[in-house]
This record gives sequence, C-alpha cells and structure tokens, in this order.
Amino acid sequence: MKSGPTWPKKWKGMHEMGVGKLEVEDLKRRIFPYTGVKRKETVLRAMIGEDCGALDLDGDITVLSTDPITGADEEGGYLSVLVSCNDVLSNGAEPVGILLTLLLREGETVEKAEKIMAAAHRGAKELQVEIIGGHTEITPGLNQNILSVTAIGRVSKEELLRADGIEAGDGLVLTKGAGIEGTAILCSDYPEEMRRLLGDEEWQRGKDLLKEISVYKEAKLAKSFKLHAMHDVTEGGVFGACYEMASASEMGLTVETEKIGLRPSTRKICESLALDPYRLISSGSLLIATPQADELALYLNENQIPAARIGTFHAGEVMVQDKLDLRPMKPPQGDELWRAKGLLQG
Repeated sequence: MKSGPTWPKKWKGMHEMGVGKLEVEDLKRRIFPYTGVKRKETVLRAMIGEDCGALDLDGDITVLSTDPITGADEEGGYLSVLVSCNDVLSNGAEPVGILLTLLLREGETVEKAEKIMAAAHRGAKELQVEIIGGHTEITPGLNQNILSVTAIGRVSKEELLRADGIEAGDGLVLTKGAGIEGTAILCSDYPEEMRRLLGDEEWQRGKDLLKEISVYKEAKLAKSFKLHAMHDVTEGGVFGACYEMASASEMGLTVETEKIGLRPSTRKICESLALDPYRLISSGSLLIATPQADELALYLNENQIPAARIGTFHAGEVMVQDKLDLRPMKPPQGDELWRAKGLLQG
C-alpha cells in the first residue's frame, strides 16, 4: 500500500486526516494489522513503498474481479470483501487475495479508517483470504467513503465457469431469496426508521442478513453437480442478474416470481416504500444454471442453504411469470436501494 507525506499537524486522540495519502505510522498502526490470513501463495505482501501484490498459483487460472462499495457505510469494509469474492466464486474459483482501495471523504477520522479496515479484515478471515495490497487516501469532493476491491482467485481450467455456458433446458436455481443485501444495508444505515417500521425483533433479523452476504458455502456445494454458469446477485437485484445471465448466453429465460423467496423484513420494507424487491441489491443470493436444477435445489436445502428452482432457459425472450401474467422482463435500470435511500433521507 502506498504511503504519504508526514503532515505538520500533530494529532492527539481522535483526529481528522489531511487530504491525500495516510501517514506512514497510521498505515502501520491502523491499516496493515488487518490483512486477513497469510496465504502460502502470496510472494509479495502489503508494505510501505510497495504498490502491488503478487501470487504464485502453480499454473492454475487466476480469476480477478473488482467492485466498488458506495451504498453501504456501517459495514462497508466487511461487505466489500464478501461481495468481491462472490464474483470469483461465481466463476468456480477459490478466492485467495484482495486488493483494497479506500477513498475517504474530507473530515473523516483515522479511527473510522481503522474501523473500515477491521471490518474488511473480519470478512477476509471468514473466507481465508489475504488483503495483499491496496491504496488509502483522503479524497476531496466526496460526500461518502468509497471502497474499491479487487478479488483474486484460482481455479483449474476444467472447473472454470463462463457466463456464456448456459444451454437450452437448463434450470435456474436461486439461493436465499431476493433483496438480502438491500435489506441488511437499510436496517444497518437507518436503524431508527427501520425499527419503527419492523419492530425490534424483525429489524434485528434484517440487520443480521449481513451474515448471509457470502455465497462461499453454496458455490462450493454446487460443484458436486453439473454446472453451466453461476452469477451472484448484486445491483439490479434478482431480475437484473437473471437478465444478465440470459444476455451473456444469448438465451431466453422464464422466471417465476412465486418461486423467489422473500424474508418478512424485505417484504415489509418493500411494501412500505413501494419498492420492487426483485430489483433490490441482493449480494448473498447466487443464481446457478444447471441441467440438474431440481436435484441441486434439494441438496442445498438439505445443507441449510435455502434454494429454489425459479426458472428455465430456452430460446426466445426473457420473460416474467407472475401468477397468471406472463410479460417480458425489462433490462436492468438501476437499483431500488438508491430510491429507498432517497425516500428515507428526504
């Protein structure tokens, strides 16, 4: 990770950081202690003066994915690691390393930077990955902190999954239901409003959905079956991810909304704010295209992963089956999380 100049101002206790990179001592004390689990594949680790991390993967395929986290604050560091690793897991790969860029708004404290990194460290430890490098600075003009995470994974050539591998007749399995991440973010970032709406018990359950953001377990379990593609559900929700899978494979798809699970907290939030739960960000949900969809869904449920077959791929258009109504699915058009935040902030 890059270091910055020593600023003339001396701080005691809680202090704001100057614009630009963090001081060397702040990096050493507040950032570098939180780098997950040290991996044998890592040959170049985070250190002062070093901008890159390097991995020796013994000839396997290296899978990399990068994602920003801009819609979450309280648990942003934790979410950023799990969400980015979900991407490489969806390609059949094992997450190994993380590169994390932390852009902090002016006036932010170094203690907040440490809190974000500690949360990222917790996520990295859960998935047994190492934060091998990145960049940390105060950035002028931001009205919120931004994290950008690159996840690096490894997979054999035989087990690499591609988005265009779907075939006609494949079933589509969804794990955990819709709106998981959006519900968790809203319950974490707007506790007073959500507690009034949901009640203490249901609010806590909604907030606890953060614990389900990783798709690590279901991605590993699914490898026992014949898989053609997997896709984690992020911005745009379940419908957005379904549309993307169909587009990538140039296939049609019919999705049955009655098969898509909704948690009580998600349903109540969406009904209250007039949100579409199927277009609410849902990291933690995994879509799996397989000719063994029914068997896979049963196997996942037997292993405590809620799952259901929600659709079938075919030639033609992408369609939504809602009870007796069959209609074309609209392309992804943003995410309901932003509309919810606007309503709650207004």
